Amino acid sequence: MIPKKASQVVYATGSPKHNVQKAFSGGKINKKRASPNCSKKSSPKFKKKASPKAGKPRASWNIGMEKSLVDILLEHNNTFHKGQNGWSSEMWNVMVKIFLSRHPYLKMEKSQIQDKEKDLKRDYRMLKEARMQSGVGWDESQFKLQAEPHLWENLEISFGTRIKTFKTKAFPLYESLGQLYEGSIAEGNFNFTSTSTTSREDLTQVISDDDEPEGDTEADIAER
Repeated sequence: MIPKKASQVVYATGSPKHNVQKAFSGGKINKKRASPNCSKKSSPKFKKKASPKAGKPRASWNIGMEKSLVDILLEHNNTFHKGQNGWSSEMWNVMVKIFLSRHPYLKMEKSQIQDKEKDLKRDYRMLKEARMQSGVGWDESQFKLQAEPHLWENLEISFGTRIKTFKTKAFPLYESLGQLYEGSIAEGNFNFTSTSTTSREDLTQVISDDDEPEGDTEADIAER
């Protein structure tokens, strides 16, 4: 009867028992091979698709281009072109076409021009709020905020690091943007596009000359 062959024990490579075992086996030691089915399969990784806006480069603007855009917005700041919720998509198409016709060398998308309008609106409102802070002034000739160093620290706390940009940067479109976002919308196709501001005395004069109420005044009644 042939005895069953005992299962061979494999010792660590380099150990004394391993060397003896290797000598008796003629230099060959059977090592247990791993089953091909036991190998760990890596799960497929799905790459996150980049947002269309994430890869869109920001357009380069200068003050002349910004003023041109604001002028176009003011020209269309009336009830005929603008509703309560702003300009429609169709009207934006018209204004973008006008803007690009005035700057034929530019290659810009509609969304880039709309982004610039949002940036101007944000900066105007931020500067308007900053000017209302105690101790903060406005240089009318240089179109800049004026404040002491410790007040700039307070402004940064209130408005974030973006306000620091206007420590040295002028904002000459402040008055025009005030007309665009704070002024009343003109009726029909007639709109006011001048960058000059109307004084309180002028408004009072217009009301007293043209809008005098009809009928007896209080002074006439008192004389009776």
